[in-house]
Amino acid sequence: MNQLMLTLGATVRVGIFSTITVLQPLDARAAETTSGQLERCAICHLVPDVNPGATAPKPGTPSFQDIADDNVTYTNDRLRSFLRQPHFPMKGLVLTEGQITEIIVYLEALRGRPR
Repeated sequence: MNQLMLTLGATVRVGIFSTITVLQPLDARAAETTSGQLERCAICHLVPDVNPGATAPKPGTPSFQDIADDNVTYTNDRLRSFLRQPHFPMKGLVLTEGQITEIIVYLEALRGRPR
């Protein structure tokens, strides 16, 4: 999934067995569906559509743009696995599969976005 701006009605693979149909441009859909989760993420991470700025609120925390642009380290499968497990420092973070998918779709929309 290197092409991020998809046409309406395009089908996007978000996992081995899962797909979604884009009913509006991916950037708009991603920002709209993840707004609640992104506000939680923005407590520590720099999230472009929530807390635009020069540095992450918590030093040393990767920005969502950095995560999105490093799709070698942060593959969708690795992100999904990482977000399924409560982990340091996000031990209280429990996300549904739908929320995880929405975050991954949002990150896909960020890939290649100008900074």
